Amino acid sequence: MSDIKLPMMKANTSGIETDAKTNISASALYKYLGWSSSRRTGAGATTGVLKNGVPLLMYLDIFKNFFANTQEKKFYMLKGAGEVKLNFTKTYKNLNDGVYIIGKNQETIKIANTTTIQAGLISNRYEGLWSSIKVKILESDGGLYDKRLSQLTTNANSATITLNNVSADPYATILQFFTTKETANFIKTELSQYDLKVLDQIRDVILHNKGNETLSITGTNFGAENNGSAELSTFINDIILSQSNRLGGMLLKTYDSDIFNNWVQTDWIDGAGGITEITSIDITANDGKLTMDALNLQQKVYNMLNRIAVAGGTYRDWLETVYTAGKYLDRPETPVFIGGMTQYIEFDEVISKSATETTYGSQPLGDIAAIGRGGKPINNGHIHYQCEEPGYICFNSIKYDLNSSSLSYIFLVNSFNSIKYDLNMNYGTRCKRSNRVSILSSTI
Repeated sequence: MSDIKLPMMKANTSGIETDAKTNISASALYKYLGWSSSRRTGAGATTGVLKNGVPLLMYLDIFKNFFANTQEKKFYMLKGAGEVKLNFTKTYKNLNDGVYIIGKNQETIKIANTTTIQAGLISNRYEGLWSSIKVKILESDGGLYDKRLSQLTTNANSATITLNNVSADPYATILQFFTTKETANFIKTELSQYDLKVLDQIRDVILHNKGNETLSITGTNFGAENNGSAELSTFINDIILSQSNRLGGMLLKTYDSDIFNNWVQTDWIDGAGGITEITSIDITANDGKLTMDALNLQQKVYNMLNRIAVAGGTYRDWLETVYTAGKYLDRPETPVFIGGMTQYIEFDEVISKSATETTYGSQPLGDIAAIGRGGKPINNGHIHYQCEEPGYICFNSIKYDLNSSSLSYIFLVNSFNSIKYDLNMNYGTRCKRSNRVSILSSTI
């Protein structure tokens, strides 16, 4: 067993060459997979940290089998939401060069008159973006000032500004950054689109690798030269890079109504190698005669292929459709749905009783937020499953109840906690949580 190496997922680290740590957001995918933070010391500390990658592979496999729209051939991932990143260069003696995330990083920045800041957001109104960010700065003249970033430069109309309008001889120190309500107008959720087939290529890469060699789940190891593809390599790199962002790495599930409508690709029916072509009868091979045996055989093939076409598109659907029964179907080599329950999450309003200054701006007296509480189950919801071999069990899917309130903007999170967030939810409304339990195990 010691010679069998499990795939390892990677998290980037930041710091100095001999002491670095990860920066995993509290709502990123890795956090939901049980990885909060890690620290690495010694040579190569900034090259990243590796950890058991089976939960990540399981998450992707569960998504492909239960939440992806296999008829659409595309899926989407959240690369981040709500982060304001500033890339500093040419700081005083290059001491603070690098990416600074407002609200997450807390260190002070020593700047010179040649220091530049590049915005990590795309906008057509950069002057408004720089004006919306406040700083508390200690300048070299001894003064402690509250200023906007737009006041520290002579040109705030581009994505990169030079802090040449500040007393910095030899340097000034930015003590703290603040975002304001205006900053929210520039923050956007970033989505990426990928072909659904890249999730199947992950299996090809793993099988291509020797069993006694450690396979790190990085873009370099999942390229075309290792039975992967350039798109798969990009997808893996995006997962790793997005873990420092809120909601980074979460996959968007297919909306339930689309699943129940059973979208069917017409290529399966009338395309090349489709049902129509496969089940056609060539009578020229029998002197131009159509026999009943040939007709009956093709009818059986035709019925079977049509059942497969509407079964759902997964390997398990194919097995259940073609073989209909058998002990093999009960072996959880792919994610298996084993039961569930449903309960409501009731949301109530919470009113701020005092004004508060936060890293994301000021919160005035009387500001309204919401808190959710789990209600009683609305069905039996009893789940019993006997595990016959080592494996993983995952559950919890939360969706918006369209019947209880009007719907604003919705996006999804993941299949562990697959959440549809209503960014403008009416208070007193509710969401429905469905504990969909899946299990994945394998025998070595």
